[in-house]
Amino acid sequence: MSTATGNILSINGSKFTSVFIIDEIQYSFVGSISPSVQPFNCSNAVLTYGSVDDLTTSRGFEGQVGVTKITVTVENGVTISGRLNVQLSPATSISGGGTWTSN
Repeated sequence: MSTATGNILSINGSKFTSVFIIDEIQYSFVGSISPSVQPFNCSNAVLTYGSVDDLTTSRGFEGQVGVTKITVTVENGVTISGRLNVQLSPATSISGGGTWTSN
């Protein structure tokens, strides 16, 4: 498995954007969260993936936000995780769907 560092940002708690740079290409996973949570930011996120081919198309995910961390597991085994910049309480199990883009 390969890893890349990046960040995750949710301004409204119902959607998030995660951004990672791999071999000078920006990969973004933008998703909708259910249920909505408080807005959050994670500036030390780690993306774990098998190959860049895993970072394509729309995919479902499950995960958890809070108290101190976020973990998102995409249905093809890709994970995004990290320590939240500010604690969110209570911790909430989340699910949803997102889309990968690269440029």
